[in-house]
Amino acid sequence: MKTMFSSMSWSLNFTKEEEKMADFSIAYARTAENEGGYANHIGDRGGETFHGIARKYWPMWKGWELIDAHRSKFPREIHSPSSWRKVDKILEAEPRLKELVRRFYLVNFWDDIEGDRIKSQEVANILYDWAVNSGEGSPAKSVQRIVGAKVDGDIGPATAAKINAYPAQESLQTLLRTERVKMVREIVRRDPSQGVFLDGWIERAQNA
Repeated sequence: MKTMFSSMSWSLNFTKEEEKMADFSIAYARTAENEGGYANHIGDRGGETFHGIARKYWPMWKGWELIDAHRSKFPREIHSPSSWRKVDKILEAEPRLKELVRRFYLVNFWDDIEGDRIKSQEVANILYDWAVNSGEGSPAKSVQRIVGAKVDGDIGPATAAKINAYPAQESLQTLLRTERVKMVREIVRRDPSQGVFLDGWIERAQNA
């Protein structure tokens, strides 16, 4: 009986390990390092940004209400890194912002790439960071082409299964990074005004 229970325990542990999927907390922490805090870069098409959430593209995000409530405390000039740091210190006093930011990325990006269905943490990290930086469409179509899934720009369970079944996961990571670099170079080719961001985009793509 002892032998039978030992075998059952080993089998259950093996199954649990086999089914382990990527962890949002890991991907979130890694990408958060690139997103920074408050910024209002004149050359950024997204305009005012908080932890990577651009007001122009996400005007309905609940966090803007909290940020606006503190706006009277902001320095007059908010277009320089030194002023952004001052704003960050002000907003650190608003604890609700932290959870709103985390929830925003979970719902709008991690869930969109089916992160909980992807086994490789590294692949999930790359897809998540790319989606945060550029939207889901580009990473979705790129990974779908590579793994042989239907190219529709929407990562669903079928695409996630193809990603997990891909025989060379490290090669997949390299291919995704290469595709991302090509994409950011194309953005700058079409709009040279974005060239100021190119080096940072490439470094981020290669290290995500």
